[in-house]
Amino acid sequence: MRHRLISPCMLVFVHYWEQSQTLPQVSQSLGLEATRKIYKQLAENHWRGLSDPRIERWLLCNPPEACDSIASWLPGADQVLPLPPLDRGQRLAWGFEQAFQRATPFAVAVRMECPPIKARTFHEIGRALEGSDVALVPTSKGSYAMIGLKRSIPELFKGVPWGTSEVLSATIDIAMDLGLSVYQLPTQREVVTLEDLIALGWELPGRAD
Repeated sequence: MRHRLISPCMLVFVHYWEQSQTLPQVSQSLGLEATRKIYKQLAENHWRGLSDPRIERWLLCNPPEACDSIASWLPGADQVLPLPPLDRGQRLAWGFEQAFQRATPFAVAVRMECPPIKARTFHEIGRALEGSDVALVPTSKGSYAMIGLKRSIPELFKGVPWGTSEVLSATIDIAMDLGLSVYQLPTQREVVTLEDLIALGWELPGRAD
């Protein structure tokens, strides 16, 4: 018998911090080791903030061979899945497909490169999805920190210029072309540069020489 979720699903896409290559612009200023520690703290804060017995938390792990290490670092996941070798859009589509195969009422994907998001935002997305097909938490850099869906829509992630300031607008355009309704929640600041961390009051280590 297929396992059926009784709770909505949070898809947490995470890099193992000791191997992470995220936040490249921060790394140019602070060095790779310091940047990895910042990413580690961001991820830990997210994971704690998203703890809620009403939510199924899934870890989608990159690299896939680090699943055990990630599960030990961020304990308490309901599912731990290795990410397949796909591009960013395909990975999002794949993650949602895994959740909806298990009959979750709705699923939300979250990025780590933003200030920690609390479980209440997840539930706000759930309420938004009662009247919309897609719910987004935009970021200050033209992307989105969270995206919520009630069903698998792989076409929504095709043709998006990932890693640019056009991610949000392209996603909304694709949704409109697909005849989907979109709800946008308040914008979150995205962490891309050292200045973003400073603006957030982040306690920074010494800069790399």
